[in-house]
Amino acid sequence: MDSAADQFTITGTTPNGHGTITPASGTGTFTEANTALTTTGVLYTPTDTSTTGKVVLTVADADHVTDTVNFIFKQAGSAGVTLASTTDKDVLIGGQGADNFVFTANSNKDTVVAFQTGIDKIDLTALNITEANWFANHTETVSGGTLVHLDTQTSGFGGPTDHDTILIKAAVAATDFILHPAGS
Repeated sequence: MDSAADQFTITGTTPNGHGTITPASGTGTFTEANTALTTTGVLYTPTDTSTTGKVVLTVADADHVTDTVNFIFKQAGSAGVTLASTTDKDVLIGGQGADNFVFTANSNKDTVVAFQTGIDKIDLTALNITEANWFANHTETVSGGTLVHLDTQTSGFGGPTDHDTILIKAAVAATDFILHPAGS
């Protein structure tokens, strides 16, 4: 199959019912889909005053192979909100106020944007992390932010694999994390 000519379908939904998106779907080649997303994008329109919103984008190819990304974001208000990751890939987007970004086991490969260092928190209490020097052993500075390795494991080939990571689009400190009380 010629990948340049393959057709991809992008479908968007707002599963929490707090808004609508336009366009809701589209089909085209990889280049056409990329161009549409980077030039016109997807427009989210809130339909109520909820503090959080969610848009789910799913891409499917001609063989019905799919990939899904959730965009979970602060929709309204100046107070902080709690944004929780899912087991899919997520982009969590904060805003004004002290936001809490909550992660659990099997949170996948997530990204946090609009993180306010020293104000917002990354909540990992559900992971029962009790290692005193966890921050130093599981984070690294990367281009554009901080990469957090939640569950580095050894793969069947002997090399480390990351099943769950968080890319925080900011420089963070250990004090920006909430860990299990035994590890704080």
